Amino acid sequence: MTANIIIRKAATLAIVAGAAAAVLAGAFADAGAASKQKEAEKAYQEARKALNEEEYRDAAEQFAEIYKQYSDTRYAAKALYWQAFSQYKLGGKSELKKAQRALEIHLEKYSDTSTREDAIELYYRVLTQLANMGDRNAAEKLAKDTEQTLKPEPRRERDVDMEEKIAALIALQQMRSEKTLPIIEQIMMDKSEENAELREKALFVLSQYESEEAADILIRVAREDPEPEVRKNAVFWLSQTRSDKAAEFLEELLTDSDDPEMQEKVIFALSQIGDDRALAALRRIAVDKTQPVSSRANAIFWLGQSGGLKDITFVKELYGTLEDADLKEKVIFSVAQGSRHGAWLLELVNDPNEPTEVRKQALFWAGQSNAIDVDGLAEVYRKSKDREMREQAIFALSQRPEKKAVKVMIELARQEKDPEMRKQLVFWIGQSGDPDAEEFLLEIINN
Repeated sequence: MTANIIIRKAATLAIVAGAAAAVLAGAFADAGAASKQKEAEKAYQEARKALNEEEYRDAAEQFAEIYKQYSDTRYAAKALYWQAFSQYKLGGKSELKKAQRALEIHLEKYSDTSTREDAIELYYRVLTQLANMGDRNAAEKLAKDTEQTLKPEPRRERDVDMEEKIAALIALQQMRSEKTLPIIEQIMMDKSEENAELREKALFVLSQYESEEAADILIRVAREDPEPEVRKNAVFWLSQTRSDKAAEFLEELLTDSDDPEMQEKVIFALSQIGDDRALAALRRIAVDKTQPVSSRANAIFWLGQSGGLKDITFVKELYGTLEDADLKEKVIFSVAQGSRHGAWLLELVNDPNEPTEVRKQALFWAGQSNAIDVDGLAEVYRKSKDREMREQAIFALSQRPEKKAVKVMIELARQEKDPEMRKQLVFWIGQSGDPDAEEFLLEIINN
């Protein structure tokens, strides 16, 4: 063999080796990214379990750790939101400040996520609580902008002048000055378009008065102001006054308004009042077939969030009267937020008269809340004749943290005759990273 031939062969081998190394490096990188996503997913499911069981402190710590460890995964934004939600549920100024910071990071870094709108809403609920505790910075943030994002617009002279007026109003309110309410009433009387922004921002100051007089002004603004945004803000802040008149007015307004956004604001306001009268109004909305589906769905959601046994029992009983699939799914989600209603979810899973999509959702939430153990999920898989339900059962098994779940999936894969279902089982077994999974996969390869 000549020297030139040897050199050419060596060069060729070097190129092939380099290409192979690049392919392997890419494969390892992809595998590493997939592994990290899987780790994040497992941690996220554990944190959601703590949240569903109302272990808010544990949940907040777990979600915070997920964001710290897996900030480059698709679970980062969700973790920030649920961390803040857990801290909001804990209450107390220090927890609320942590929630505020988590939400600010969420809104600054994640502009296109499924949790963004919920994060904006929760952010203002957190600021409201802090403002009620005397946090001046929170009060000023709310006064500057109660419904916009965190990105400031260029300041004009008029903006600076308005900020000074609002700051003065807040200072008067904190001094409990008797002059504050008359000044706000005077502001509200000027219904010109030019004064709309000042009216809108003054509503926050008004909401800090837990008095019937303040509630009367807010109700009047919600009824009569010519600007839709001002009316909607009046509805939002009305929920903070704790007035006995609020729930009655809000229910009346919901009947009169055909604006979906206003209807949503009204239902949210009722949920924030949260007293017997407001919750009774939400129950009436949930059963009222003349109401839009979206309004009924929102009422069902907030009844579930109330956490009261009376309201959860109500929505479970409501389920049997519903025909709309969206409303049924909203009931299932609401019930699943508590950890004590798994038996009801399991009944839906096993009911062949229910639509497949509804049964799949019930199975998912039953698996998430541990209402069905690993053996129960395997039993659903074996007994079901519906392919979609079997696929959902496999996914539910794959999300379980117990080592037994992998053993059960391996057993099902060995027994499965359907090639497609077996392939799905093999895929999820491979995603587990369990030593038993490795042994099983090698067994398939070697046979």
